[in-house]
Amino acid sequence: MSINEEAKEIVAKMSVKEKAALVYGDGTWKLHGNHKKGFEVVTVNDGPCGLRKPYSDKADDVSIGAIPATCFPAPCLMACSWDPSLEEKVGQAVAYECIANKTDVI
Repeated sequence: MSINEEAKEIVAKMSVKEKAALVYGDGTWKLHGNHKKGFEVVTVNDGPCGLRKPYSDKADDVSIGAIPATCFPAPCLMACSWDPSLEEKVGQAVAYECIANKTDVI
């Protein structure tokens, strides 16, 4: 069975309440998980010019302090370079920072 088929089977057995819980916040920077069904909590953080993650999961505002991270040029500016390899390198660097800082979605 493929992972897509397995996921569809799991989701088909979930109640509407369980499905809805996966897509709304569990605090400021997390989405609910469902450990019984195999869904881990998802940590989300801000972008778009790189990772902006508050020092604390309890912080509502990254402007009061965020972990050190690279600030890349705005995506609309990088697009003007017409250089897909540059975009790929920036994407890899942002992904590395997200993985290092336990961020699932930026």
